[in-house]
Amino acid sequence: MKLRELINYSIFVLISPLLGASGAIKMINDEAWSKMEEGDGGKGFKAELYRAAINYEQAGTGVDNSFEFLSNALKINLEKNRRDMGEALSSVLMVVIGLSISTILTMLLGGSSILFPIALLAMIPLIHYFQVEVTKYDYKLPSILGALVGMATLLITRNYPYSLMMGSIAFSIPYMTQFRPNFLFIGPIKSTIMNSFNELMWSPDPTPLPTETLIGVEFEKLFEAARTIGAPLFLSKVNRVVYDVLSWIEDNNRTLLLYGLVIPIPYILLCMVTRILTINIAPMQGPFPILPSLDKSRETLMIDGIVSSILTGKTIHSIGVGIMLIPIFIAAQMMIA
Repeated sequence: MKLRELINYSIFVLISPLLGASGAIKMINDEAWSKMEEGDGGKGFKAELYRAAINYEQAGTGVDNSFEFLSNALKINLEKNRRDMGEALSSVLMVVIGLSISTILTMLLGGSSILFPIALLAMIPLIHYFQVEVTKYDYKLPSILGALVGMATLLITRNYPYSLMMGSIAFSIPYMTQFRPNFLFIGPIKSTIMNSFNELMWSPDPTPLPTETLIGVEFEKLFEAARTIGAPLFLSKVNRVVYDVLSWIEDNNRTLLLYGLVIPIPYILLCMVTRILTINIAPMQGPFPILPSLDKSRETLMIDGIVSSILTGKTIHSIGVGIMLIPIFIAAQMMIA
């Protein structure tokens, strides 16, 4: 879910009971919301929220009741997204395990399975859909440096694993200068943002929102609106909605982190099984040769490790983290298999 869309839902829930759906859309100032107001019905939860607000407005529902109805609808939608994400991530793990087994069978029959890495790469858009992006990274310098160092290492050593590992390490150096632990565990960011909103209740000069993350930047519009209106009852409603949204983002990140830590396990088991088979099963020839080439198995595992690393990093936080983890996956493959 896009962070900006989530903040727009919050603004609409809070402002439409006060200023009407049109006033809320003007404050949101988003083309998609404006088109919906002009008659382009829209789709999804945004359209449902808009139609509900219009119905409450036309029925003369009070401000407090309208807010309660709309905020409950937002909570239900967030909970639905949480359930959908859990089911989707469980499916990802089942697919990874199944593909690991199929890869072992393919290698036993002497083939080179490309289905495993292709299927894992195809899962990245699914992970991206459920992930809330808390910051944006500049990949230009890390990518250039990683590519140059990787190519230079390959020309010198003629060794693909070492060149990939060195390229990843070179990528990590400028990437880590942009990374902060708070991006991974947003609890401190949540506390800072909530403190700023709480200070609106009593301080004429509240602490500004943190701008090192997209969360603080995107909440700025709502923060300014709350400071301008300033009514204590409205501020208490703002704090409720902001807390619910931040708690959902925190739970979302925690769930993705836990699933990301589990994703490498099938790959490690794949390496271990390959090692056991290469030790205990002698290569056989015939119509269905068994392990005819250990080198081919290792090449397949290296590709699988790179893709598993990228998927793991993306699930935990970002593709950049996945690139940083490549040396660990390749080293594990070299030691185990």
